[in-house]
Amino acid sequence: MSELETVDVQGLDIFENPCDLRRDLHVFMHYVQERQVQRLYRDNALRKADYRRLAKLMTDLGAKEEIEREGYSSWVDFVDKMALKLGFVHYDTKGVYVGYSSASPSFPDNVIDVQTESYQRFLQLSMDLQEHCLLDALIKERDGCNSEFYHWSILGRLDPFSSRGCATGIVPKLDFVRARRFLLGRLQSCPAGAWYSTASLIQHLKREHPFFLIPQRPEYTYKGEAQRVGRYGNFYEGTSRWGDNNRIPDEATDAFERVEGRYVERFLEGAPLVLGYVDVAYAVGPEQEIYPSLGQLEAFRVRERLRQALNREIPRPNVTVQPNFEVYVESLFYPASVMQQLDGLVEVVSEGLLTVLRLRKELVSARVAEDETLDVVSILARLSGQELPPNVDRELSEWSAHSDKFLLYEGLALLEGEEEALPPADPFTVERISPCLRLVRSVDALFGRLEKAGLLPLRVRHPDDGWASLPEGVRTLFPRPEPEPPTIEPVRLLRQVRVTLHVPEAEIWERIRQVLIEMRCPVEARRDDLTISFSQTYQAQVDEAVASLDGDFDLCVEDVD
Repeated sequence: MSELETVDVQGLDIFENPCDLRRDLHVFMHYVQERQVQRLYRDNALRKADYRRLAKLMTDLGAKEEIEREGYSSWVDFVDKMALKLGFVHYDTKGVYVGYSSASPSFPDNVIDVQTESYQRFLQLSMDLQEHCLLDALIKERDGCNSEFYHWSILGRLDPFSSRGCATGIVPKLDFVRARRFLLGRLQSCPAGAWYSTASLIQHLKREHPFFLIPQRPEYTYKGEAQRVGRYGNFYEGTSRWGDNNRIPDEATDAFERVEGRYVERFLEGAPLVLGYVDVAYAVGPEQEIYPSLGQLEAFRVRERLRQALNREIPRPNVTVQPNFEVYVESLFYPASVMQQLDGLVEVVSEGLLTVLRLRKELVSARVAEDETLDVVSILARLSGQELPPNVDRELSEWSAHSDKFLLYEGLALLEGEEEALPPADPFTVERISPCLRLVRSVDALFGRLEKAGLLPLRVRHPDDGWASLPEGVRTLFPRPEPEPPTIEPVRLLRQVRVTLHVPEAEIWERIRQVLIEMRCPVEARRDDLTISFSQTYQAQVDEAVASLDGDFDLCVEDVD
């Protein structure tokens, strides 16, 4: 769009998305595949321990601090919900009401179930189709009350409209999916790299596409709303975030800027910013005077990856294997499929547009030991599109050979005896290990042959966890088991440890007691001294009950003598 105004962003607060949703989505999937992740009973959130572990693995640098401050990570929650939207995982999102007094649902035994087939199908798609699925999951929300008008962006700063009455008027009838795709098309026509004025984009839309979001003749949810509510009756603004603000009048000359213009600003810091399609620049000025904010997102810059994604022209990752056993993977988009094929063969040195990996001998050997059909050389040659450096090719072949830990012989037996007594076993011998040891087949027939030769063969079956005892006088090359010590019958002493929780305030004592009742946790609650006593086996449930009050009280449990 050549008519858009380019701007100098010096003096503005520039924001470039530091988080990589594509990478973190696969980090989350690896995490839940490797362990059983159970969600909290009361609010269905992840447990704090899981938040902390995931925060160390993901690209949101502020996640750790947010978890310690708030008890959760907004970015980890966002990635979690994206995995659910894409069908990679499944867990209960409705819950159950436990007892007549429950005002909110509970989520007992709510474990994240990995949908392996769905996730593998996604990984087998081309990068163009993977990006299409990701974008579609972000923009397919049709509920107007969950649109950019009424919700904070996960990475954005702009405050939303009040959601008062969002289920009435024109909002439920608006096609937000079509509007988002239209705006993405407008952004696609902007040359990458230049900073454009957001106001000029809004004026272009007002002049050329005034009905991109709200039709010229909008539909209303209920009869009579056209006259009573009007075109902009769902949108309130004023000088207070929570006060009785005023509806934006239809006849106002700047009504488009105040409604559709606000939507454009919030759309820019939504899906386009989350996927790294755009960068944004905010005004730096005095304290906000109007709610929701207007004109704060002053400029935006389109990145090349937007054009590549929408045109489905995402280039394949460029993979190069270096003579020093490092693998360079160059890609503007996170190369999930490449990383999956190299998983377990390499260690990550650095990540970014150029991801550096290092082949490790112990990793390669272990993977080949697990799967003897795995051809690491072929995998790397196929990914790079060229022959590997000779030294890497040679070393990988040797590393793969180190995976032959042992040979398992089935249907054979180990024959031990004096060298001069073993010739009758020659027809049954598969391999001579030493003059006194052989691997033999057809054990029953062999025993008959040995007995006919005047020998006294002894057949011994050793258990998997040691050596069987042999009769006295029998000689063997293998160690004899140590004599078992005399057994002493165990005497069971039963012990029950009880914990007493001293609560300083009656209100907190009653709140904890009610939560424990809903959880059906057996405790002894004494009102006279505000104590709650319980068996130590129920410590986890009591801790969860205490943690459920974190939003209302700053509770800290201390041990006393």
